[in-house]
Amino acid sequence: MLDNNKQEQQTFIPVIQLLNKIFVVQDYQRGYKWGQDEITQLLNDINSHDNKKGPYCLQPIIIKPIENNTYEVIDGQQRLTSLYLLMQYFSEINESITYTIQYKTRSQSELFLNNKNNFNLMATAATWQQFIDEYPENNNVDIFHFFEVYKTIIYWFANYENKDVFLQKIKDSLYIIWYDVSEGTLTQSSTNTAENIFINFNANKVDLSNSELIKALFILDHNGMLTKEQKKHNAIELALEWDGIENRLQDDTFWYFICNDEKYNYSSARIDFLFDIIAETIKSKEKLAAYKWYEQRIINEEAKQIEWKKIKTIYYKLNEWYGDKFCYHYIGYLIATSLSTISTILTESNHKKKDDFKQLLQNKIKVEFAKLKDIENVYDLETLGYTENRKECNNVLLLLNVHHYLKDSSSNKFPFNLYHENNWSLEHINPQKPQDFSSVNEFETWLISIESFYPTNIQLQENISKIRVELKTHVFEKIIKEALFKEILQNISAVLDIDKITNLALLDRNTNSALSNNNYLKKREILLRFDKKGYDDTNKPVFIPLCTRDLFTKTYSFLTNKSIGTYFTAKDMEDYKVSIAQSLKDYLPIQTNISESI
Repeated sequence: MLDNNKQEQQTFIPVIQLLNKIFVVQDYQRGYKWGQDEITQLLNDINSHDNKKGPYCLQPIIIKPIENNTYEVIDGQQRLTSLYLLMQYFSEINESITYTIQYKTRSQSELFLNNKNNFNLMATAATWQQFIDEYPENNNVDIFHFFEVYKTIIYWFANYENKDVFLQKIKDSLYIIWYDVSEGTLTQSSTNTAENIFINFNANKVDLSNSELIKALFILDHNGMLTKEQKKHNAIELALEWDGIENRLQDDTFWYFICNDEKYNYSSARIDFLFDIIAETIKSKEKLAAYKWYEQRIINEEAKQIEWKKIKTIYYKLNEWYGDKFCYHYIGYLIATSLSTISTILTESNHKKKDDFKQLLQNKIKVEFAKLKDIENVYDLETLGYTENRKECNNVLLLLNVHHYLKDSSSNKFPFNLYHENNWSLEHINPQKPQDFSSVNEFETWLISIESFYPTNIQLQENISKIRVELKTHVFEKIIKEALFKEILQNISAVLDIDKITNLALLDRNTNSALSNNNYLKKREILLRFDKKGYDDTNKPVFIPLCTRDLFTKTYSFLTNKSIGTYFTAKDMEDYKVSIAQSLKDYLPIQTNISESI
């Protein structure tokens, strides 16, 4: 909402008056951020607008005249750029409203928009990945958003019959609230520059993040002693470093190794996270807490350099850890399980030698795995189970998978991004309700696998005998649905410890759901089919954790090929438990029964 002074100077101009104007986007501005939702909303609004009710007005464009029909854009570059992309689409079929946008520190974006051939290239590319594979020089954040918006425009008009009518509607009824800061109360002065107007105008706007306002603080000449060339040089240098850090943070394989906070995961400016770490405002509920923190500190050129150096130091340290296989996996694990935060790890890493730091990471896991409840160790594999210790089961199985990559001599890394994005959960290998058998032979094979492993369990043997009597005298398909039969099955399942960690595996929730309550053999068939194809039956990509795949192929049991085709038996569960204990022996509490067999 404009204040009274701004309202005095606003003018409604038709969009057609933008023709041949030149708009300059200075280096204190953020990049282009519109996407599918924003451009679709604009197109829908224009399309549904009734001209009889008057003009349709875009939000304010705040500008400062420079010279010769050239204007500095203080606010409104998102709308101007989106309208520019729309006009480029119409220029292919009709005479549109053309104007120019110049980006002072994003020259590649400017060159891209000014090359008309790029719009043909975007139109013919099926996906962004295909586009940058063929034209890798265009792989930057601005151009990604140009691509997304332009493709959305193309798709929106795909079945639109009267494109000329739509364009004419824009020319006749689309207006802009045009605000010129050189007139009235906001005339430029040494303290009221375009940068300061930008900061003051946007300080309370929802769509600007802390980092975008902080960027302006880093670009401003606080001492007023820099030459024009020095300011330009500093702005370009900052923009290059800033974009380098932001691009790295936008790489999900890097990002999810350091962050497990939904507040930042889907932010268009992930560098906000680093500013919040420095300002210690991660948990603050105040929207602009970090900006206000920096506003108090960046009071001169020296302070500006000090604060920017802190950001770069953190970034270089995180980048170094990402390249270290040990640090990557243990830090990623601590972040994924919420056993620690990157802020805490950064603080604790100060003044520590590399070996001491690595030991610190391991000790954090050991402290968790030594946790007690009612004098008993929570992570004892003999008692650890799904019902009471679901989170701890997840911690153990995730560490098992992470450890698998750590002991691998290759450069392969555990994909923490897939762990976050796919919402992994615990899957029962033998189903919780084991009545889903398709034939009596399947069922008897399952009984034999249990009976042979518990020869001295009298209650179990009696239950199996009762079932065999029923099988001789009744139709299998009928009795398997009866209440008494189900009760006996549950008793057998209790002996198998269905809810113990030895019957659990990590899977993404889509795959977990697809496995449903099927028996082990059916689950294995589905899982291996998904793993081979790389996607599920709904064409969603899947990632089967290596240890889960090993579990369903009985790698832990070292069985013969003939045994591979049988059910997941009590012997397999025991072998699985031994393998977990052996792999994680440095972390798990001493397992007396298991240690003797390792």
